[in-house]
Amino acid sequence: MSMKKNSLKEQIIVEAARIRFAHYGFTKTTMAEIAADCQMSAANIYRYFSGKKSLLAQIAKDFFIEVEEDIKKQIARSMLSPVEKIKNLVLISLNNSYEYYSSTYKIIEAIDFICTERSDLILEHRQHKIEMLNAILAEGVAGKFFKSHNTALRAESILNATVLVHPIFLGLYDIEYLRESLIQIVEMMVEGLVSET
Repeated sequence: MSMKKNSLKEQIIVEAARIRFAHYGFTKTTMAEIAADCQMSAANIYRYFSGKKSLLAQIAKDFFIEVEEDIKKQIARSMLSPVEKIKNLVLISLNNSYEYYSSTYKIIEAIDFICTERSDLILEHRQHKIEMLNAILAEGVAGKFFKSHNTALRAESILNATVLVHPIFLGLYDIEYLRESLIQIVEMMVEGLVSET
């Protein structure tokens, strides 16, 4: 995955927008306020971002990339079994989402925007997770840890079964309940994958 690194000014603008959106909400924040927080003119901010929507999209991209990098670091550890890698993937996703959403005031309207107007970002992030799961499953099949099945379909099924980490549910349950639930889901699914040989 290739990505353009944001310039220092873009990073400053994105961070100011993230803080303001988190505190005041997406709809109540203006570009002029973000510019003032950055000690820039609004015209200068528009040189980097076309408006609040493009800023929020960049915040979402940055969050997704951070989660994916976190997962890749954890599952790259060779001493982990494929089952432990799958558990790490879903638990890292949960931990990052829970931490972000529970500490960010007024996040729901931002999530609504991303879901309705920039669902491409969510679908791309979802696809990256499926690809990571597929690689773990393929590794497990190659090592005769898992039965040989359509790993791409299984990877998508695992991700679908672990949507409990969706922001809608994060406010309903505490983190320990969510972690334990995800571990149970993964363990039940893995029982059907484990090779008898």
